[in-house]
Amino acid sequence: YESDVIEDLIEYESDIIEDLMENIRDNKPNIIGNTSYLIEDMPHIIEDKISSN
Repeated sequence: YESDVIEDLIEYESDIIEDLMENIRDNKPNIIGNTSYLIEDMPHIIEDKISSN
């Protein structure tokens, strides 16, 4: 059960990193906003994942 949550989180984080890399490649000006939003949201996402299992 815990390993599933961890696997999901790793997958989720790698998605974030992919998005960031795409944003950097596309040279999007709002990259900082997107990143800080994702970092702020991370605890809620973790809680959701844990409680949904």
